[in-house]
Amino acid sequence: MLTPKEHYNTANALVPQIVQLRTSGRLAQADDLIALATLHANLALAGTLIHQDALVGATRTGKRAMRAAIAEEDEADAA
Repeated sequence: MLTPKEHYNTANALVPQIVQLRTSGRLAQADDLIALATLHANLALAGTLIHQDALVGATRTGKRAMRAAIAEEDEADAA
């Protein structure tokens, strides 16, 4: 399983090959590599978005836990 950065790097690494195939007239092969590069670019984007969503969720959970702990301390101090 590749990381988003590895997917991004893979997509970028295919670009020179795509250009070479297109300039040499091998359009069908170039189209195949374009599809592969697009897949890797989409996977990089999806992986990045999922990672960001997970970080946001973890941050929210952490904030809730911190608020609960502070509330418990306040209740203990008040008692």
